[in-house]
Amino acid sequence: MRIAIPASNGEFSLDFSNCDQFLIVDVGTDSKAIFDAEYMTPLSFDLRTLSIWLRENNVDLIVAGGMSQEAKNVFTKNHIDVQVGFLYGSIKAVVGAFLNSMAPSDEITKVDKQ
Repeated sequence: MRIAIPASNGEFSLDFSNCDQFLIVDVGTDSKAIFDAEYMTPLSFDLRTLSIWLRENNVDLIVAGGMSQEAKNVFTKNHIDVQVGFLYGSIKAVVGAFLNSMAPSDEITKVDKQ
């Protein structure tokens, strides 16, 4: 599974539309082990262009703080699942919370600041 996490200045960004990069994380679906992670900067942050760019980079899921229904629909149309509700924390904490909880979509997940 390939996950995109919005980041600004190397930290988790609550608002994916105002981030400056994405941390792209390759995770084993059964083991929850992280195989690779790299920061990538999209060509554009326009919603439609961004969703296509993420799909071209084989992203399966975007993890974010929040997202409009329109944005969710655009990502879903491009076969990218969305999980929102991560409120704050370091990138490491958000990845850990996601991997440990696998919280259902739209469930609020607070993570400790690290």
